[in-house]
Amino acid sequence: MTTHSGGRASVAPFGIRVRGSGTAPGATMAHPSGGAPAAGLTSGHGPLPRQSDAPQDGTARLGARSPDRGIVFPVDTPVFVVVDGPAASGKSTLAPALAQRLRLPLLAKDTIKDALMEATPPADVEHSQQLGQAAVRVMLALATASPIGAVLESNFYRSRAAVELARLPGRVVEVFCRCDHEIAKARYRDRSGTRAAGHFDHLRADSELWNPEVAEPVAGGWPVVEIDTNTPVELSAAIAALGQAAPWSLLN
Repeated sequence: MTTHSGGRASVAPFGIRVRGSGTAPGATMAHPSGGAPAAGLTSGHGPLPRQSDAPQDGTARLGARSPDRGIVFPVDTPVFVVVDGPAASGKSTLAPALAQRLRLPLLAKDTIKDALMEATPPADVEHSQQLGQAAVRVMLALATASPIGAVLESNFYRSRAAVELARLPGRVVEVFCRCDHEIAKARYRDRSGTRAAGHFDHLRADSELWNPEVAEPVAGGWPVVEIDTNTPVELSAAIAALGQAAPWSLLN
């Protein structure tokens, strides 16, 4: 399978679609190994982009790869990895693993929202939605204050997020979790009741959870990596795809 990134045709890992900023998306190939319907990560170590794959035109590169394949970014060039997608698409599984591997702080909307709900328990769905919006604002404020950037995990609404994410003081790359609607719905039903009561998972309408605002990447002019999360994701392949979409993010 070939995809297009930055105007070049290139081979992407199975189940991953890569596009550079302003580039039309390529085709996606399903993961050949099948696998369980639940989202997850595998521990394989696929090849990462070599140093020679990074820009050779004098563009500043952002960091060095540590021996355990983590990426260390210098404090003067923040990097923001935005992990998004609709409900139950695998964001909260993938984002912590990326944050650990990239050595970036993790800012997850639901973690912030849970803290807000402890202080102000929501009385109904509308109040819960307001706390969710407040959690996104807190997350963006914390990200802006981070000198090295962060991994941000949320179901960003495209109409608002394109402007909000563009204001982040650094480079942005988006990792979109693409999952079939029926698989996501089954996961959502399975986890209903396992989260804090203030989420009101059992009362949320499909039109709120899976709609055009969250069903596609924000794609605000930055590189986008789309990952098939119907089956377990190989983390090393996701890291390699980040390097393909945004070569400034990796250095051997």
